[in-house]
Amino acid sequence: MRNDTLTLLCIFLVAATAVEAFSVQIVHTTDDGDEKHFTIDKLSSNTKIKELRTMVATKVNAPNSDIVLIFNNMELQDARTLGYYKIKDGSTINAETL
Repeated sequence: MRNDTLTLLCIFLVAATAVEAFSVQIVHTTDDGDEKHFTIDKLSSNTKIKELRTMVATKVNAPNSDIVLIFNNMELQDARTLGYYKIKDGSTINAETL
């Protein structure tokens, strides 16, 4: 009986900490005003903004330091997570190249 309880507890903990993957829409605006729309997949609420910035920079072929990410009129800070900003599946994030 003790092993069954331990097994159930482990299953519960894994389920409680499981994070569902999702996608966000990126609207990238260059310094000359051109826009490019694309999707970034396989994100989670635990994804750091720094990781997302790297993905966007790779996609638009720009240095990380030149990318500014904005959501709900707020510049996103590298140390925070998508979950901190309540970014979820289907959210649109603006990316600007300086």
